[in-house]
Amino acid sequence: MIFNKTINCYYKKYWYCFFFGILFLILVDVTQLFLPKIIGDLVDAISDKTLTSEIIAKNVLYIFLIGIAVFVGRIVWRLFINGVNYKIQSDLRKRLFIHCENLPKEFYTTHKTGGLMALLTNDVESVGETFSAGVMFLIDVVCLGSMAFIYMAQMNWALALVSAVPMVFLIFSGNILEKYETKTYEENQQAFENLSDFTTESFSGISVIKAFIKEKEQLSNFAKHADNNRKKSIAFIKLDSLYTAIINAIIYISAVLIIVIGGIFIINDVKIPGTTTMTGGNLSTFYGYFDTLVWPILAIVFLISTASRGKASCNRITELLNTKITVKDKEGLKDDNEVKGAISIRNLTFSYPDGSSPALKNINVDIKPGENIGIIGRTGSGKTTFVNTILKLYNVEDGHVFIDGKDINLWTTHKLREAIGYVAQDTFLFSCSISDNIAFSNPCLNKEKIEMAARFACVADNIKDFKEGYNTVIGERGVTLSGGQKQRISMARAIAKDPQILILDDSVSAVDSSTEKEILSNIKRLRKGKTTLIVAHRISAVEDLDHIIVLDEGSIVGFGTHSELLADNKVYQDIVKLQKLEKEVK
Repeated sequence: MIFNKTINCYYKKYWYCFFFGILFLILVDVTQLFLPKIIGDLVDAISDKTLTSEIIAKNVLYIFLIGIAVFVGRIVWRLFINGVNYKIQSDLRKRLFIHCENLPKEFYTTHKTGGLMALLTNDVESVGETFSAGVMFLIDVVCLGSMAFIYMAQMNWALALVSAVPMVFLIFSGNILEKYETKTYEENQQAFENLSDFTTESFSGISVIKAFIKEKEQLSNFAKHADNNRKKSIAFIKLDSLYTAIINAIIYISAVLIIVIGGIFIINDVKIPGTTTMTGGNLSTFYGYFDTLVWPILAIVFLISTASRGKASCNRITELLNTKITVKDKEGLKDDNEVKGAISIRNLTFSYPDGSSPALKNINVDIKPGENIGIIGRTGSGKTTFVNTILKLYNVEDGHVFIDGKDINLWTTHKLREAIGYVAQDTFLFSCSISDNIAFSNPCLNKEKIEMAARFACVADNIKDFKEGYNTVIGERGVTLSGGQKQRISMARAIAKDPQILILDDSVSAVDSSTEKEILSNIKRLRKGKTTLIVAHRISAVEDLDHIIVLDEGSIVGFGTHSELLADNKVYQDIVKLQKLEKEVK
């Protein structure tokens, strides 16, 4: 089946599978066309009373050999053609996954997980089936169908034309229904995507749903999505069933015409110029060819249905693959230097694609290698955005970020992120063992370094309390752990990397004050000469650091030590006063 240049590359890649699969499929089609002639000859022999045991034995042998050849041939072509289906699905899923990994962070703010899952499962499967089953249907329609009709025309072209007249309606109706099927299938897939999105979101937020006693409301909303998916699925099935019914009606009409008109030819001894005299055996052979033609006729239905689904899915896949990777390395970049940890930002203004106002405004700051820097500010002041620009998660278009005096765009993404350890504000752990989570950056990390990272993050004692220790499987997104444990294991994961630059984005918010002090003490003691950025809401997390950056409404309104800011920075003073008041209230 023809898709577009995004998908058609797989025809070239797996040409040998298609070549041998189609070759054996054609051989099977040709072989099974011998059967009607054998049956017709036997019928004539019975009518003429010339049938002998030798003729029976010979024809039974022929039928047996044809059966064996068709049996073996079908196995071979299915291995090739159905095999390529799964190869293409695997390749396409890998290609989509890699592409999704490289898409910018803002892509995932507008595209839901359920939709992407539907695309990587249902849509990829639909395209794979079109490559395999669609090719088989097409070859059978063209090859088997045309050969059967040629044999019919050679025997009696008039009867062949009469039986073919209803096929004109088949082609006409197929062209009309194909457009509706494509549109209906796209709507069906969108409904399934919405259902997947809602289900994924509900399971992710199951604790909140239970806490607010919203199970009934969620069930009601789920039922609406499920019903909509059902309606769209039924709408597609109705079209598919309608066309199948039309096909069957056409087949029956053609069969009746063959038997009636063929019978008239035999009874009245009618001879059409350029044809053989119609006998019982000839009519049997003719009908055998028509019976062989039935499958190609049915294959047209499956071809249109499969192609409609494949086309709709291909459009969705192509749309994703055409999504631009905005954060990518320039061609020819080479990383000859190691990252030392100096960070300089000049005149940086940054806006999110869907943002109405800049998240960062005219940022200018210098951070020396080995400094411990705190970043503080009110909620929504731009703290996370600030560190994300250093991670090269977004393109810097207005202003510059320099790492060791070199523009961030001149560092390869791999080299830059290899030198940075990052603990996100929204803690994420994988559904595997604690040991594997900590060693995520380097699966070959030995046990000693894993345990050292855990001690550094003050989570080693908690891990020892688990029955399986470091081999404990923590469940999806770390569901079996407390908030503080998740934060500290995430921190251990970043520390195990031993990065030149460590970024902690509000990563001690869920731990108590004494644990926070111990972690910060470890950072100062064990990370000498390496740069650390700590984003925090609590003053206690940053007050002992070398310098503190104060952000407010996307701008730097203060830079200095705790005592310097406390003396002359209004925003910092307000934060300190507010936190003291909160402490007194508690």
